[in-house]
Amino acid sequence: SEFGLLGGGITLLFLIVFIKNSKILNIDHLYVLTIILVIIFYSMFEFPLWQLRYLIIFSIFLSVFDQSERVFFIINKSYIFTVLTFFFSFLSIYYIFEYKKTSYLYSYVLNEKVDLSDKVEEVKKIKPVFGFSFFDDLIVYEVLSNGNFDLNKKIEVGNRLVHYIPSNVYLVRHARNLAEVGQYENSKYFFSASCHYNFGRECDQTKKYLKDLAVYDPENFKNIYEYIILKYK
Repeated sequence: SEFGLLGGGITLLFLIVFIKNSKILNIDHLYVLTIILVIIFYSMFEFPLWQLRYLIIFSIFLSVFDQSERVFFIINKSYIFTVLTFFFSFLSIYYIFEYKKTSYLYSYVLNEKVDLSDKVEEVKKIKPVFGFSFFDDLIVYEVLSNGNFDLNKKIEVGNRLVHYIPSNVYLVRHARNLAEVGQYENSKYFFSASCHYNFGRECDQTKKYLKDLAVYDPENFKNIYEYIILKYK
């Protein structure tokens, strides 16, 4: 779902190649299979295939792993393939630079030594890049969360973000913002979700945070705190 139909098609092609060649023919084939499996298992915990050097290695071993002699497609006009290759190569370089800029900006807005007004000025310079809306939301939300900004804007961005990264930090922030505008039922939902996150290991942290909020702002948070305490004894 992360990469849409194109990514789904590529994944399906990989599965077809992988399953059709799953029978081990010799020791060389076993070696190639081992390398592929190592990369796949590694990808379950981190994101190596997002990096070009790992993706190239994986692609080479996958092509060697394919033992079939079937021709999928014949390119008669090779110059078209060359043009497309150059286009996607330049596009990849562009996205690499854009990603580095975004990564730097994210580190910048997380730096506690930088003044909030300076962070706001940098965020204002963000130019939309296709496929980077998630990163833009993440950066904007970090700045919004640390300042006295419009709650509705925080909720708008936060609602998208909790569907990208339903982590305890963002669920709790979003739940607090919802309670402060009177959306108590929605707030309870996201506070409850934070208690389910990571198999409930951070639920005590949520309760403690809610307890402090109930003391600080009983009108908005006392009932929510009592609800969560009763629900997750």
